[in-house]
Amino acid sequence: MAELLDDVKTGAPAILVGTQLLAKGHHFPDVTLCALLDIDSGFYSSDFRSLERLGQLVLQVGGRSGRAEKPGKVLIQTQFANHPLLQALITEGYLEFAKQILAERNSSGLPPYAFCALIRAEAHDKTAAKTFLEEIADASQPLPLVNVLGPVPAIMERRRGRYRQQILLLSTDRNELHKELAARVHHAESSKSSRKVRWSVDVDPVDLF
Repeated sequence: MAELLDDVKTGAPAILVGTQLLAKGHHFPDVTLCALLDIDSGFYSSDFRSLERLGQLVLQVGGRSGRAEKPGKVLIQTQFANHPLLQALITEGYLEFAKQILAERNSSGLPPYAFCALIRAEAHDKTAAKTFLEEIADASQPLPLVNVLGPVPAIMERRRGRYRQQILLLSTDRNELHKELAARVHHAESSKSSRKVRWSVDVDPVDLF
């Protein structure tokens, strides 16, 4: 990695291709053009934070271009060039972009205006994780202030030979959320289906992967 970075800083003509890691913390004074290719997964992901992460990525990558005296340019490849949030980010900056995302989260009852917990399950058998979580989801009617969503496939449905599913619990009342979560976990621990899966609980999950 150090050798590659030294090569870049020589100023010789170069094209850098990389993941988001390339956009973080590096100073390339001679880089004047950056391109983000096929960013559209950020618009239709089932993770409610995907647009937030997309905005951060655009700023991070854009920050690599034109860092010294030379002006920079950022190209974005997308089928949703007129999306209101992308336009807000480009024309008005991150503050307006964040305000609009927060307004959407508020109207949808999503964090930071609600609390959430995730129950994940994975198994080699394609249906085992889903069957287990369906049992947990149907174990009882949720408390009035708690929404139980799922099961649905994880964003990365298959990983290391295992199929992954999840249930999301949402509530504006943390105490109610924990009561509901405790009941679901108790049922999971006593379920025979749990022997066929690996499962876990994530309170206030950072991502839905």
